[in-house]
Order: sequence, then C-alpha cells, then structure tokens
Amino acid sequence: MSILLLVIVFLGVVLFELPELIQKRYWRELITVTFLLSIGFILSLLLAMGIEVPNPSNALVYIFKEVLHLSYP
Repeated sequence: MSILLLVIVFLGVVLFELPELIQKRYWRELITVTFLLSIGFILSLLLAMGIEVPNPSNALVYIFKEVLHLSYP
C-alpha cells in the first residue's frame, strides 16, 4: 500500500512540474528536476520496500579520510 501511495505522489509531482518546464523549454532545469526526482523516488522506494539505505555521511567520511587523506579531529 505504501509503495502505491509513493508512486501516486511522485507521479503527481511529475505531472505538476514537468509540463511547464517542457512548455517553456527549460531543458537544463528539466534534466536537473528529473535527475533529483529520480534519485528521491529510488531512495524512497527502497525505504518503502524495507531495504536498508546506506548513510551518505559514511561516504563523505571515506572520501575525506581515505581518498583525500584529510584528517579532522
């Protein structure tokens, strides 16, 4: 049930936002909004399905410590 509600909400957002962007030919904004909505939908869908989503701050810590070799107290 929660997955169906999630799909309906995201579909409503898409139907409300995208036609105006297409009509005004805002192609960069259209790509950005589509990309961000896709990420949000995928993460929300994974959470609704009960799949554990990793914490994004762990990735940032890895990048700063291991890749860039920066240490902060």
